[in-house]
Amino acid sequence: MRFEDYPINISSIPDDEGGGFLITFPDLPGCIADGDTLDEAVAEVRDAFASWTMAEQADKGTLPAPKIDSGQFALRVSKPCTCNSPNAPLPRKSA
Repeated sequence: MRFEDYPINISSIPDDEGGGFLITFPDLPGCIADGDTLDEAVAEVRDAFASWTMAEQADKGTLPAPKIDSGQFALRVSKPCTCNSPNAPLPRKSA
């Protein structure tokens, strides 16, 4: 499975808790990352995905299947995000 096969949840972190963005994978328990910017959070969660999937395959031999079809949109924003630019695109699942 690839990073792009799994849906992600993006949440903004309140400023009084440090600010930035938190990204989780609903289908991969404990696979989580954050960053000060959306780009940084995505880069960090890609690293977390690589580490998580390597450990899961070593431990169980397989990965959980994504709970959506690969053709569906796989990004879920749980709270409105504020980005550096109001027109900044959010990352999307590649086709």
